[in-house]
Amino acid sequence: MSATASEPLVTLADSIMSRGMAVPAIFFLELHKPLSTLISFGVQATEPLLRLLFGGDTVQTVAKLLESRDDVERLITLLEERSS
Repeated sequence: MSATASEPLVTLADSIMSRGMAVPAIFFLELHKPLSTLISFGVQATEPLLRLLFGGDTVQTVAKLLESRDDVERLITLLEERSS
């Protein structure tokens, strides 16, 4: 995992942990891992609305992370390590 690829994952994991949502996030990611590419397209399609709610950089980061099952698995691993 390169430094540039891991930085958004660590930032996202920190954000999820700070909100106390690690367990629901892990459950959601495990459940929807086979659909991650489709969810990524959905995030991109609704980007204008999501930008208003979450900010543009966050939406793009999440969409790019969800494109790859490897990144989803790395995020799950980070959350599991940090929550234990």
